[in-house]
Amino acid sequence: MKVNGAPELFRKDVCQIRFNAWHYVDTNLWASLVSTILERLAAHVSPEDTPEEKEAALIKELGTAKAIKDEAEAEKKGAQEQLTKKQSELQRLQTQREQKEIELTELRISDLAVIFREKPELKTDLEKSLQDLGVPAAVDSVSDLSNVLVEANSLRSRAIAFGLSIARGRNLVIILAALVLARVTSGRQET
Repeated sequence: MKVNGAPELFRKDVCQIRFNAWHYVDTNLWASLVSTILERLAAHVSPEDTPEEKEAALIKELGTAKAIKDEAEAEKKGAQEQLTKKQSELQRLQTQREQKEIELTELRISDLAVIFREKPELKTDLEKSLQDLGVPAAVDSVSDLSNVLVEANSLRSRAIAFGLSIARGRNLVIILAALVLARVTSGRQET
């Protein structure tokens, strides 16, 4: 190759590779030689970055990481605001539910009478539902409804007592309970 018309005496683009064969005596010498040559040539063709280039790359990565961190913090803040809104909504709904439960517990038989007077179709729907459930007679007034409730509660109490006595094995109580139930049922059939 000629430079400015004169032959070039020295080559500038030369890659010197040092290889000590004695280090590879116990291994495959030819494979080690080829591997070392390829590694050194690769390092010569694509040299390592300079410290300035490494610093620039790290600064760029740092900027990207900061941007990702800021974005994640913004998402976290938005999620926290949404969570706060949903918690306040949940609290409001729980308060409404508690108020409705209080209203329902304060509902009395007299309140039912007022409701039946204001909405006769509701009374009709209740009578139809009772008939569908198999209740023999429809409730004509609120006092009848009250009597039916008292009777149902007393029958339930008797049934519970009877079941408990059977479970405990008290024969005398069982016989008395059976007599009382027989008397009550025969008294109802007569009326």
